[in-house]
Amino acid sequence: MTEVEQFIGGGVTLPSLPALIEEAVLAASGQKDNFVQIARLVQRDIGLSAQVLKIANSPYYGSSHRISNVSMAISRMGTREFKIMAFSAAVINTFKDLESVLDMSAFWRHCLASSLASQLLSSPAELEMEQELGDGAYYMAGLMHHVGILVEAIKDPRRYMQARQFAQDSGWSMADSERRVFGFDHADVGAALLRMWRFPEDVCDAAQYHLRPGDATANRKTAQVVHLAAMLCHELEPDQEHFEGVAPWFSEEAFYELGWTQENLPVLLRKLGECLGKAERFREVLMSV
Repeated sequence: MTEVEQFIGGGVTLPSLPALIEEAVLAASGQKDNFVQIARLVQRDIGLSAQVLKIANSPYYGSSHRISNVSMAISRMGTREFKIMAFSAAVINTFKDLESVLDMSAFWRHCLASSLASQLLSSPAELEMEQELGDGAYYMAGLMHHVGILVEAIKDPRRYMQARQFAQDSGWSMADSERRVFGFDHADVGAALLRMWRFPEDVCDAAQYHLRPGDATANRKTAQVVHLAAMLCHELEPDQEHFEGVAPWFSEEAFYELGWTQENLPVLLRKLGECLGKAERFREVLMSV
């Protein structure tokens, strides 16, 4: 067992993986078509149902007619968006009560923005399209890339806060500070946890290599996409230093290898701003129940 696996397995018990997330992971892995099962799981969970209904009734969907059940939410949101938002709500519900250690509003705003930006950054062709939520790996990988930070905060909040403070005082990245304090960083922890939870390998690799996409061999594109999404959202978000410190280096290699050019930047930055605004609206709804 590696040092990271020992850290995850020891001490304070981590939250268990909700059944809905397990079903969503199976869907992303292509192992089964589980939309009906996800809908049933949401209907059985009163809190999750309330969150999904608040999303469906939010101004984002532009309807003054309020809906009152999950079936109507599916109809309004569409099957793909319903699965993604239910998955997001379940993930946020899994990691709660960390406000004394983390600015959870800033944390989830960044992760939601990274998930939306990951879909956008998967191809320059996406710039010309109206962005919709999809149920593929990019959204899931973007949402889960920082899960290692949550594990550190649950398992050893004292050392996590020590690493964060050192990053803020020294100008080091959070990952460098974590390696100084823990001997490993949140990318190592997150990837190990996601593999234990049997997430798709490309999602695991994106967590592992989102700080160093040049090291990725298998699933290189997903790692590059999530890296770019996280770093660009980091630069555009004023509150992220509360939980991660200064931005790590930005990989120009990943940017150009994915087909992006300097000419894309004005439109790309505008679209990323839209992702941040949408992520904040989703965060407000997802964290309000």
